[in-house]
Amino acid sequence: MKNTFKCQCTLLFILFFLVFGLYGCSDVVSSMWVGSNGQRSARLDDIDPQSRLLLEGALNNRDGIVSGDSFSKLPEIPKVDAPEVSRFFDFYSSGPGRTLIEEGMGRREFYAPQLSKIMLEYGLPRELVNLPFLESRYLTKARSPSGAVGMWQFMRDTARSYGLTVSFFSDERTDVERASRAAAVHLRDLYDTFEDWNLALAAYNGGIGRVQDAVKNAGTRDFFELARGGYLPKETREYVPKFLAITKVVEGFNANGLALNGPIVGKSS
Repeated sequence: MKNTFKCQCTLLFILFFLVFGLYGCSDVVSSMWVGSNGQRSARLDDIDPQSRLLLEGALNNRDGIVSGDSFSKLPEIPKVDAPEVSRFFDFYSSGPGRTLIEEGMGRREFYAPQLSKIMLEYGLPRELVNLPFLESRYLTKARSPSGAVGMWQFMRDTARSYGLTVSFFSDERTDVERASRAAAVHLRDLYDTFEDWNLALAAYNGGIGRVQDAVKNAGTRDFFELARGGYLPKETREYVPKFLAITKVVEGFNANGLALNGPIVGKSS
């Protein structure tokens, strides 16, 4: 009797994980929503048709290369001389954040060639190679308390909406190549929505709806006016100047007197 009970429990346990895994493999997202880290989640069909076609081709072929001619080249991210950027530049170059930069630079140097190639293929500004520095310090298995995973910190449903598999058996948010391609299309979508990189980056952190509401309520598309007016959450207000400051620090890494203290790729990456 006991053995029969144990067998039944074992079968139920196996069945549970099979069902869970199959459900997790589904790429269907039931509705549009904003995840806890603000990322927009959408059906794959809602992505721009050109972006969807090329993204599906890239993700279905791990070794496939999408030609740079497939995407129009988007404008560069403008350099901003704002007090908020200067404050975070000081923080990351000579303040408490200096250690974070020095420890993360090794991983950045390892992944930068791969990420630069992807940004170029998708017509994106090269500075976006630095975005994972802010998101995860290039830790490919990073996991936030809200459930965002990977170098690009995708929420589960956002990842699925951009063609990544997230299930009990496989989580492609930790796959650098595939997650970076998905992030590239996501970033293009955000720029297409706002036609402004500061607003697009704010939406990457805070969500499209939140940024659109801020623009509507404030009557301005100037990110720094939105931030100073308190129309955006604190994390999003700081996100864009942090990114701009990190980019400035990284570009002048040696000139800023910083040392490469971290490993090229740490064991926890």
